[in-house]
Amino acid sequence: LITFKKKKRRIIFSIALSNIIVGLDILIILYFTNFLTGESFGYLDNILVFKYLLPVFIVLRFFAFYLDTMNIHYLRLGVEEEIRKNLVQRIFRSGSLSSSDSYFFLNVLAPNVGAFYQYFATLISSLIQVTVFSVYILITNTNEFIYIGFGGVLLIPIIRAFIKLGRKSSHRAFIYHQEVSDEIEKVIENLFLI
Repeated sequence: LITFKKKKRRIIFSIALSNIIVGLDILIILYFTNFLTGESFGYLDNILVFKYLLPVFIVLRFFAFYLDTMNIHYLRLGVEEEIRKNLVQRIFRSGSLSSSDSYFFLNVLAPNVGAFYQYFATLISSLIQVTVFSVYILITNTNEFIYIGFGGVLLIPIIRAFIKLGRKSSHRAFIYHQEVSDEIEKVIENLFLI
């Protein structure tokens, strides 16, 4: 169904860029911490000595953020365009697809599949960041890791409640879109009868 080229490369590029952004954020925070408190950070002191690198890192961070945003939007729009082309070809081949189904496929399904790829790239990036942070905390301070794990266990019921609420809202939106599509189909069919 989706023949949009370079999906995997764009997702991997987006994941790499978002992790680079996090790394640059950490460097910028360390620069400010070093400037305000004079605290030493061991092997990073060799980088933090060069104060003029701070504006360079800030510009690099915004440039990486811009590239990531453009990359993910291009991926999303490319996937949507490919799905729309495929569905339009299928509509013309079959000739029996109703106008509400056509509307649903072109205006509801395509954007949602495109959004899936965007959210998938964000999810993978977040999982990598959480894993790296968890391993770092586990190695440096086991007590904090236990506290964070305990907090995560406490948050599970709240997260599940929000997920159920989101599913319910998505289901309502889906039903509403189907009703709107049926009404649009009736209007279009009445226009053809007139």
